[in-house]
Amino acid sequence: VNKDSGVKPPAPKKDSGGQPPAPKKDSGVQPPAPKKDSSVKPPTPKKDSSVQPPAPKQDTGPQPPFPLATHYMVAAVQYSSGGAGQVKASCLKNAQPNVCALSHMIGVAAGAGARFVVLPEYAFGKDQKYYEAPPKLGVNPGTDPTWPAGLLTKYFSKQAAKYKVYLVINLLTFTGAKPSTKYHNTNLAFTPGGSVAAVHHKFNLFGDEPKYLTPGNSVVAFGTPLGPMGLLVCADIYGDPWLLSQLSGSKKARLVAFTSYWTSSGAVNWQADYAKKYGVYLIAANTVSSPGQGGGVYGPQGQTLVQAIKGTPSVLVATIPVN
Repeated sequence: VNKDSGVKPPAPKKDSGGQPPAPKKDSGVQPPAPKKDSSVKPPTPKKDSSVQPPAPKQDTGPQPPFPLATHYMVAAVQYSSGGAGQVKASCLKNAQPNVCALSHMIGVAAGAGARFVVLPEYAFGKDQKYYEAPPKLGVNPGTDPTWPAGLLTKYFSKQAAKYKVYLVINLLTFTGAKPSTKYHNTNLAFTPGGSVAAVHHKFNLFGDEPKYLTPGNSVVAFGTPLGPMGLLVCADIYGDPWLLSQLSGSKKARLVAFTSYWTSSGAVNWQADYAKKYGVYLIAANTVSSPGQGGGVYGPQGQTLVQAIKGTPSVLVATIPVN
């Protein structure tokens, strides 16, 4: 969690399955005309050999955006706001250098085969100009014209669709109208088509966050080819035990996307311990700022599938089997 959160929030500015072709006209062989010699009986007509129309195909419903498999690759992006130059030098000339760098890292992850990508907490930094309204589930901000250009929600919806990945981002959001507006630290999950799959508000606020932000009070999980995926933000990982138990219990989360800006040493130990305690796969995207850097992907016994503890941006990729 970024300790420096003292800036007050700005104003929120047919089934079309193939039908069988029409039956062809009967092209069966017809009996020949009787010969003049009436003593010879005409042959028995042959059975109709005309081509019959194929049976209608069964409607198998919506298909996944990528082939079903026994394993999928996941990526935990390690990055801190201000590190764009370490990712791609040209991003420093971009009006939103962090957005530029993170987009590049999503592309790197997808190019390595990842179909799930998680970005860190507070990774956008000053590139996020305004608190954004979290979209409703099922909405596709990338294609919905009512979502104005310039919003991070719209941009990263398009990135998820562009690379055909499940994408989890962290940003600041608001709910409600003035004077009852509330501000949140939020994880958004997009499907490979760009639609919103889940919205999670951080429930265990840290440092100065309680001065400006309202905590969430629930946990969520959504369906993926790897099973239900839950969402957590930084200090959530050691927050309300009842909510954490609910995530892997009644919500049946098999894997958890964890966005973080850890501020003390030992981040990877907390990550592995959480995965083991709750028996889940954890995809931990964290800052690369000292002393809180360190992230990776962990198995349900707390085993490390991939990990990095360093002060430079990286894309950590691991394989998780289908349940």
